Amino acid sequence: MKQNLLAVFAAIGLFISLYFLLLSFKAIVIHSRHLPSFCRLDQKTCERILSHPDARLLGVPNFVLGAVYYTLVLMLGVGFIHPLFEMFLRAVSWGTVGVAVYLTYSLSFKIRTTCLLCLASHIVSLFLSIILTFW
Repeated sequence: MKQNLLAVFAAIGLFISLYFLLLSFKAIVIHSRHLPSFCRLDQKTCERILSHPDARLLGVPNFVLGAVYYTLVLMLGVGFIHPLFEMFLRAVSWGTVGVAVYLTYSLSFKIRTTCLLCLASHIVSLFLSIILTFW
């Protein structure tokens, strides 16, 4: 059950990270009718989010770091990573929660916008931390 939950939440987080990766490379159009409505962002809003200094941690775009993190958790969830690696991921997961709290603050008070996908990825990070720590 734990591995299934890890895999599901990590896949959701990975999807969101890859979505922002594709947006940043302009591989998908923000207003595409092929995207679910909750995935569509206003062009200006999306550009403000992706170009804001808080969209990078140590010079690396947050969605890239997210994609790496969610891929590792997904690999743990499906059994491709040794369970001892879980302790490392547990520590990293709580670091992502701390970053998510700051990024939520940044979205609300610095950028002054709402990004449902950003908030969803922050919630996914919290759920993954809880699963890794207490399950």
